[in-house]
Amino acid sequence: MNSYQIEYFLCAAKHLSFTKAAEELHTSQPTISRQVALLEEELGIPLFARERNIIRLTAGGAIMQQEFKKTREGLNAAAHRVARISRGLEGRISIGYLSHLNTDIFVYPPVSEFSKLYPSIDIKLESATFSVLREKLINGNYDIIYTYSFELAALENIFHEKVYEVDPMIVISKSHPLAAKSEYIPSDFAGQTFLLPGPNETSGRTAETLSICGSLGISDIVIKSVDTIETMLFGVRYGQGVALLSTAMDCVFDNRYNCIQIPKIDLDIYMAAIWNINNLNPLLPLYISTFSKYKNIISPPLFNSACRLLKRKG
Repeated sequence: MNSYQIEYFLCAAKHLSFTKAAEELHTSQPTISRQVALLEEELGIPLFARERNIIRLTAGGAIMQQEFKKTREGLNAAAHRVARISRGLEGRISIGYLSHLNTDIFVYPPVSEFSKLYPSIDIKLESATFSVLREKLINGNYDIIYTYSFELAALENIFHEKVYEVDPMIVISKSHPLAAKSEYIPSDFAGQTFLLPGPNETSGRTAETLSICGSLGISDIVIKSVDTIETMLFGVRYGQGVALLSTAMDCVFDNRYNCIQIPKIDLDIYMAAIWNINNLNPLLPLYISTFSKYKNIISPPLFNSACRLLKRKG
């Protein structure tokens, strides 16, 4: 069964004549007759009762005429909708990003460009925790999320692209006893309490923090797990500890904190845009195409003016 056979049948059913159907479709009467016969053979039912030069629909033919017309109308409507979507005339895309990210750097620029290209598309932006981002991506509430690359291991059936390079940094409060220092060395942070999201929020961060601090020569640290980044920053601000974050966070430009960028280490962490392989939102390919073209991969040295540096000595 193919579209030509269906079109030939519908035209013949409309005119109750193979000859008139051939004239309308600019083909020959034997072609119409042969293709309708092949369709009948495949369906296993006669569509027309043939009496000399007269044809009429059988009961099965009348039913198939109705069903084929519905199918054609549905396909036409779908094609029309696709055309409208491709021109950006309708639809919605939902984008989630990790709370406290510096969205002005790598979330808002491609979204802004996408909005200009497709002004009538509804764009939903929402910040969330690590666990909520994962859950809503899996459940289809988010079409695409922005989060750290270490979250990739916790997700299945996904595509991703690297959008932003980051380096770890130690964040302390402006009221912290170390805040008055002009230079920092690893031993300054020995014995400090490091706040970080717990394993239910994002797994592997304790081992990662210990590894990073160990590679820098920061010893005897205490790890305290908290529920969210919001809780972690609250704890930093009010003297409950320090935090190991990255140069992608908005606290870099928040005057309530001192951000100390640590030297380069062998740790490949970056911000990733992640989407589900099975996502059927037709707007997602349009957004991915836009963000892939306009994504802004910025290296951490651009933050040196905002971050102090930790020196490898002491």
